[in-house]
Amino acid sequence: MAPKNPTPDDLDSEFDGPSKSSLKRDSQRLQVLGVELTKLKNEQLDLLPLSEELRDAISLAQTTFKNEALRRQLQFIGKLMRKTDHEAISQAYAGLAETQNREARLLKVVERWRDELIAGDQTVLAAFLTQFPNAERQQLRQQVKAAQDERGRTGTPTHTRKLFRQLRDIIHALPD
Repeated sequence: MAPKNPTPDDLDSEFDGPSKSSLKRDSQRLQVLGVELTKLKNEQLDLLPLSEELRDAISLAQTTFKNEALRRQLQFIGKLMRKTDHEAISQAYAGLAETQNREARLLKVVERWRDELIAGDQTVLAAFLTQFPNAERQQLRQQVKAAQDERGRTGTPTHTRKLFRQLRDIIHALPD
């Protein structure tokens, strides 16, 4: 017979699994990951360990625009996520996100170099050439000069864009 006033130790011994709240939080976390997966391009989805059924569900969600239908599809994706190796998917997604963040930071660096070079200070050009010895000095100087000349004009900034691409290629060519 069970005691009239059970102690906390008695209650703990009866419970063997995770709490309902914990299961619900995990389910919501997987549904949020599923929503994030629907925002990825097909090339990015190919890099993730997704089952065929989950991949199809994500593709369908990407083409669904009705609010209620989209909500149900996202819930279905969350359900499928619970049945798959969601830890592997989560880790692969985190790696993909880190790669995207690294690329974004690199583009910010390229933009900053481009803007400083166009500003016209020769010490910036010398600092860039010192930091990136693989750069073609003459070609870079010509491109900077063309971008500086283009600065005050209206129209498409062709040389500024070429300078950006050239700087990006130089910085990408360096090993990490």
